[in-house]
Amino acid sequence: VAPKKKKNKNNKKSSHVNVNNGKDVAAICGHAAFPTPPPKKAKREEVLAVAAIVCTNDQKEKEDKWLMMKRPKQGLLAGQWEFPSVCVWTTADAKNKKKIKPKKSAT
Repeated sequence: VAPKKKKNKNNKKSSHVNVNNGKDVAAICGHAAFPTPPPKKAKREEVLAVAAIVCTNDQKEKEDKWLMMKRPKQGLLAGQWEFPSVCVWTTADAKNKKKIKPKKSAT
């Protein structure tokens, strides 16, 4: 419901809101009462070192063999296979380094 505007003596509309009607005031103020969504977390970034190790075929085997690891049973890619990897750096490491200040040496 839009607020009602009164006309001045010169037939011009003013921006005065009719506060006698409680619905108008509730309509204007009501939008501020809605909850705002929580701020999104920053995306986690990682640097991984991946090893793709192949065992070349010998004369008995027709195909090469690759070293693979099975992922944990929980999570986004649960139970799938991947090359062995290790996390080298994460954004959490960068945040921890900012918090730790180097000690100044006494000279």
